[in-house]
Amino acid sequence: MAVLFKNNAHSTLASSITDSATSITVASGHGNARFPATASPNYFYATLIDGSNNIEVVRCTARSSDVLTVIRAQEGTSARAYSAGDRIELRITAQGLEDLNRTSSNEFKSGWGSTSAPINYAVTVVTKTSAHPYTGVGSSSAYAIDGVEGAVLNFAGADTGKTYFYRFDQADSSNNGHPLRFYLNAAKSTAYTTNVTTNGTPGNAGAYTQIEVDEYTPNLLYYQCSSHAHMGNHIHHISNMFNSNGVLFKLPTADGSSGQLLKTNGSGVLSFVAAATATYPTLTGISPSTISPSTTTTIVITGTNYVTTPNVEIINSSGIISYPLTIVRNAATQLTITANISGNASYFLRVENPDGLSVRSGSAILSVSTGPTFSTAAGSLGEGAKGAALSFDVDGSSDSTVAFSKVSGAFPDGLSLNTSTGVISGTENGSQTETTVFNFTLRLTDNESQTVDRAFSISVSVGMANSMAFN
Repeated sequence: MAVLFKNNAHSTLASSITDSATSITVASGHGNARFPATASPNYFYATLIDGSNNIEVVRCTARSSDVLTVIRAQEGTSARAYSAGDRIELRITAQGLEDLNRTSSNEFKSGWGSTSAPINYAVTVVTKTSAHPYTGVGSSSAYAIDGVEGAVLNFAGADTGKTYFYRFDQADSSNNGHPLRFYLNAAKSTAYTTNVTTNGTPGNAGAYTQIEVDEYTPNLLYYQCSSHAHMGNHIHHISNMFNSNGVLFKLPTADGSSGQLLKTNGSGVLSFVAAATATYPTLTGISPSTISPSTTTTIVITGTNYVTTPNVEIINSSGIISYPLTIVRNAATQLTITANISGNASYFLRVENPDGLSVRSGSAILSVSTGPTFSTAAGSLGEGAKGAALSFDVDGSSDSTVAFSKVSGAFPDGLSLNTSTGVISGTENGSQTETTVFNFTLRLTDNESQTVDRAFSISVSVGMANSMAFN
């Protein structure tokens, strides 16, 4: 807020006023031309002079064209009736200069207020005007602090060893029936009484309400009448006690450690505590990792931190979720499930403990796949002559690419296996001297590492030694 001035502002009253009037109309056109444009929270002081040179200082809180809204009887003067044509002038007044000094000092009242010499606020009760933030709300009366209607105040006092004392002097007779008290909100639902003292009866000599302010006085307080609504306004304070809509939070006096959190004790006292650590389950592997479709299979899941009894989800790449038929928690590190899944695909596994903490495998660790099969019958693949070029075909398939391998036995010398096609071929170059049967086992493996084995044989015949033919 600011006190306003304008050089040589003067006029006459356009109409008479009573001693209680709060609107003054000056001569036509003089308002805009001569007097400051003002509205809450700014104001100026003006002096009324009648024909007998009686004067009254008024505080103008708003001006609309030629109409001034005023607070009467300022600076020890008395309200009286004035006639049309009486003068009104914007003069420099003592209170105007004091207000100007206070404004330039960021509206702090003064230095330290001790218990024997508190910072003193003179409280009066006036008729509420548009200068008040709660115009039209609650009481039609308002507190004026040092002549400022609905003043916003600032408290100092940020040290418990050097508290500040603020006294709200209610000796003025206008305070009769209006005890000033402190609250945590404008609606007065929670009174603030810590380090607050009262004396006497408002409206009588010696009456006051006093508050001792330190670093834990709330950063936001409201001064209000205990008997009537919304007469006062609020008070700012630099504090370690925060008022949040009527709830007080007291900050700790020292910093915490890295990673700590603020915790309340349920009564608004905050302290630093270590962050809670959540115990998540882990998933390290499964066995088997490939199962056949539409077949009930037992699967063992290994990991850590399994709690009785987790939920298990089997999730394919499209997001469709299947669930086990049974789940058994064998230990904190092992689960055993049975599952029957129809769709050939790769699946993620997700384990969720009853407290909601969960883990999902980083990759699709379960494959549901039809195993490989041989289409070539077991047993003899055929016979070939020693030293001849030979070729024998073994066929097999799966739902993915397959590979052939020999897991036991021997081929005839000079023959080898094509691991992609299953063809056994080459030029026989063995040293055998008679018909020999070569026995061996082939394995068929698909992309899901599923396998099947089958036994086969190849015969190599040898002609009669030193023979001759007759024709």
